[in-house]
Amino acid sequence: MTAPFKVIIAGGGLAGSLLANGLVNHGINVTVYERDAEDAKREGFQIRLGDSAMTGFNACLKPTDIAAIKSQFSQMSSTGLTAPTLMNTRFQTVLDLGKIPSYSASSAINRVVLRDILVAPLQERSIIRFEKAFEGYEVFQSNDGQENVRVHFADGTTDTCDILIGADGSGSRINKQVGARNIVPIDSHAMVLSKGPLPEDWTEKLPKRLTESPLMVFAGGVSMFYALFLPAADEATQKAGNGARYSTRDASYYWGVLIPRDKMPTDDWNKVEDPLGICLDATRDWAPEYRTMLTTGFDGKSRDLVTVARMRASNRLAKTWRNNVKRATGDEGHPRIWLIGDAMHAMQPNRGMGGNQALHDCADALSHILALKEKADSGVQPSTQDISVACSKYERRVIDRAFPWVRKSGGTSVPMMNLDGWLGSLVWMLGSFLVSGYIFMARVLKSGVRQ
Repeated sequence: MTAPFKVIIAGGGLAGSLLANGLVNHGINVTVYERDAEDAKREGFQIRLGDSAMTGFNACLKPTDIAAIKSQFSQMSSTGLTAPTLMNTRFQTVLDLGKIPSYSASSAINRVVLRDILVAPLQERSIIRFEKAFEGYEVFQSNDGQENVRVHFADGTTDTCDILIGADGSGSRINKQVGARNIVPIDSHAMVLSKGPLPEDWTEKLPKRLTESPLMVFAGGVSMFYALFLPAADEATQKAGNGARYSTRDASYYWGVLIPRDKMPTDDWNKVEDPLGICLDATRDWAPEYRTMLTTGFDGKSRDLVTVARMRASNRLAKTWRNNVKRATGDEGHPRIWLIGDAMHAMQPNRGMGGNQALHDCADALSHILALKEKADSGVQPSTQDISVACSKYERRVIDRAFPWVRKSGGTSVPMMNLDGWLGSLVWMLGSFLVSGYIFMARVLKSGVRQ
């Protein structure tokens, strides 16, 4: 008897969990293997979700799960949708991207809350396995003559599937083994990060501008992103009438500062002792509001609040990359090994599109896997050629959609802008013109409708 069509997903992050929901909701046999423990500590900071993320949710989730996600969106504006504001180092607005009609606004949600919503259905169905680190895979021919994939884990166990999905992030081992190898480190800048809960008294000290939208600054090779996550207060708090506009229990902050390599005290970024001090030194000539933003809540002792990370980004894959590496090596590029999210198109965080594109991948992958499952349900197991055609169609869509965002996010080099000089003035003038033109046209159209 032929074994049922099965998918294994290596990686239980946002994209891996979302795709697993889509597969199981459509009756596909799927197992997710996650390297971390079930009770692993996960720090909460926000992810901003736009139309691409909603495409993935609508394809993969039940309406109740989508409603649960939307209920957790930040309430920084009346719609919940916000876009970043570009600032100069004098704490002056250069351009409010939220006023540009062509700029995609997004809603913020706590990343841990989102993942918990996505993982819960998988746990209920017992289709996610924790503490299962991917070690490698091999393609073999089964007794029925079909090719299958045997997946090996660090604990010595194995599992078998028809398709292996690599959802193992920008450090993807699957990306390397399958022969893509298009993810590279960005060594020109270090990313200094801080994230954590947002006590109520912090918001009284921080600039009020932060409660309206995230802020971005580019100057002298240094850039900063700062955002607050302000979820709506629960019904009981609102009825109490104490003026609380958001849930202080779930509120959080997140900031990141890109520091040029020559401003780092050592090439071994794991040994940096005072990352906050490096940020303060790099921004010492900026307006005092920025120092307040970086130091609020930092007592000088909790050094784990600020960390240094190394960024990775991806080179664009050719649509024929699988054929290219197969000709070169003979065994790489196998179509039964698929990639999604950062495992395929890792990008810099400044546009906030990495997670969105990863979640969109799930919708594209799901549609093609469903077609393969329908063939299996008819009694004919999909051949490697069938899967190759499906994989090619999926990847062509992803390459055309996601890699332009990799480029817009800076590609594999950090964008060098200075909004303090003529560029900032130009952006301000063009932005003012576009916003004024949009407002004028909106009024004209509104007047025309009334007539």
